Amino acid sequence: MIEHLIKYIIGLLLVLVIIPSNAQVIFSDDFESGIGQWDNDADNTSDFQTNTVHKYSGTYALRCLNSSNNADNIITISNSLDLSTSSNVIFSFYHIAKTEGTGSSFYDPCSVEISEDDGTNWTPIPNSAYKGTAAYYSSKLGFCDNSYDDPNWEGNITPQEEWWVREEFSLNAYTGQSDIKIRFRSETDPSSTEYGWLIDDVLIENECSPIATFTKICNDNLTYDLELNITDLKGATSLRINNGTADLTDGTGLTAQTYTFNNLDGDETYSLIDEANAACSLDTLIEDCSLCDVIDTSFS
Repeated sequence: MIEHLIKYIIGLLLVLVIIPSNAQVIFSDDFESGIGQWDNDADNTSDFQTNTVHKYSGTYALRCLNSSNNADNIITISNSLDLSTSSNVIFSFYHIAKTEGTGSSFYDPCSVEISEDDGTNWTPIPNSAYKGTAAYYSSKLGFCDNSYDDPNWEGNITPQEEWWVREEFSLNAYTGQSDIKIRFRSETDPSSTEYGWLIDDVLIENECSPIATFTKICNDNLTYDLELNITDLKGATSLRINNGTADLTDGTGLTAQTYTFNNLDGDETYSLIDEANAACSLDTLIEDCSLCDVIDTSFS
């Protein structure tokens, strides 16, 4: 006869709360409301305009028509961008650069330029800030129809919807400044022209909040331990942890590592606070451990 054994397994309940990284939108435009946030240059041969034929999303995208030789067409964000309190700024857009190029020769280049003095002086965004996949950006600082590993870009006259490519630049070199402007520039040489430059879903955001994971571990006395694993600071320089009533850290700053707090109780909202920029802070509700969290299992 097998003796009956009663054994209580006190389970440690692990609740994993992954906190997504916040992003402050500094500027965005999908061109569904026209080009009211932009200024075409007075000397343009062909202005940038919205079109409905080719778009990455919605109904409209921006297009600069490549219909004239020796053209220099520019469109600029109207208002200066304030990056004075930003820390990890990403600039992205979708585009199709259906303009003339052969190999590493860019005859009709499309470029993105930046100004640090409210539009007085301009330079192409440098290769050190480029995060995309276009060929020759390091040497040409621009795009054309041979920028990507798809021969159809050069072979077809009309753009195809599957050609849309997302481009990304880091603007971290310009943080701390308040007079930033960005513009798109499409140039043509004296010979042939092609369809032009299509642009959609322009976004500039401060990916400021760290990526972190809270793990709640229930103890057998209904308290819980809390682990905070910070995996990416995302540019934050001064962080502390708060439970709504008091700081759990001394406020001198956190790094990318795991922090553990023991024997906590009560429903609390824990915050990971960016002292330099409150809008970049993160918070999550951690509920108290209950009797249901303790696994009571009998077996023989």
